[in-house]
Amino acid sequence: MTDAQFGLLTTVFLVVYAVASPFAGFLADRLSRSRVILASLLAWSLVTLATTWVTTYDQLLLSRVALAITQAACMPASVALIVDYHRGSTRSIASGLLLSGAMTGGALAGFGGWFADRHDWTYAYQVFGWIGLGHAVLVLLFLKDQTVPAGPVAQPPRVSLGDAFAHLFTNRSYLLVLGYACTLAQVPQFG
Repeated sequence: MTDAQFGLLTTVFLVVYAVASPFAGFLADRLSRSRVILASLLAWSLVTLATTWVTTYDQLLLSRVALAITQAACMPASVALIVDYHRGSTRSIASGLLLSGAMTGGALAGFGGWFADRHDWTYAYQVFGWIGLGHAVLVLLFLKDQTVPAGPVAQPPRVSLGDAFAHLFTNRSYLLVLGYACTLAQVPQFG
């Protein structure tokens, strides 16, 4: 694999993840959040396992697209579920712990590379795919949506996807936070 091909694998994953995330958030607002998380984890695990059977670069590229879509579905539903459960003074710390878990997972990604160096490259995909399926069983058994209290509860009005985008991209505060989040991944290269 050339450096350009390897770079394309990473770029395709990140672009597809970024494009899929708002749509995943739209689904998490309309479906059971715990079920969106479960479906994301199951699909991610199965795609991870299926990656062990790729034989061409194009198949590997398609598996990265599928992984990005399945992975993108998890974070919006997870954040929304945290917000559902933590309405008071614990919301920020719960969100912070969730996001620190995502960052820790990214930092530990080199562990998969270590597996690949010590075994066949497919070994890491097999191990993490099976771990994901095991985790999915735990999610199925224990993760539940926040129950709505009895009695009349004011439901927020339904908003179309287009209206949601229009509102977000005309909100200066959102654009400022989005710009900041986009720069977090930009690490200067030295030497």
